[in-house]
Amino acid sequence: MNLAEASSRGRRSLLWARPEGAHQRDESTDMPKQKTRKGVAKRFKTTGTGKVKRRKAFARHLMTDKAAKRKRQLRHGTTVAPVDAKRIRSMLPST
Repeated sequence: MNLAEASSRGRRSLLWARPEGAHQRDESTDMPKQKTRKGVAKRFKTTGTGKVKRRKAFARHLMTDKAAKRKRQLRHGTTVAPVDAKRIRSMLPST
């Protein structure tokens, strides 16, 4: 509805009138957009070369029972296997 039509319908319609083309979508965008899996986004990051980084498991609690060497190795992250990386990248469309 343009301003001329809104003014002919009364004052309330004039308040809610929108400019021409306000409801039209841009045809060049791909719809619908693919959503990012937020749980995956918090757990994985992508490197500059496209590999997927992750943290190592078993480093949260009960650390007193683990050897010093094992705890040291658990501090550092590692990359995801290529087989799994493809699936994870599909859940991270923005990267």
